[in-house]
Amino acid sequence: MYSENNILQIPKGFEVHEEVELGVIIKQKCKKIPESQSLQYVGGYCLALDLTEVRLMVGIIFYR
Repeated sequence: MYSENNILQIPKGFEVHEEVELGVIIKQKCKKIPESQSLQYVGGYCLALDLTEVRLMVGIIFYR
């Protein structure tokens, strides 16, 4: 989806739903850790752009 100029190109005929979300970067492998220790595994935060093609999203919601 990204070109070499870092321009997001959505194909013609696609209708996209977008959301900006908070991403959490996990700095080391972990599994089933207690909530009290969870922040020890966070390496940082970032913005994440969630793009979903609307027809796909409707299909997922419909079949749940």
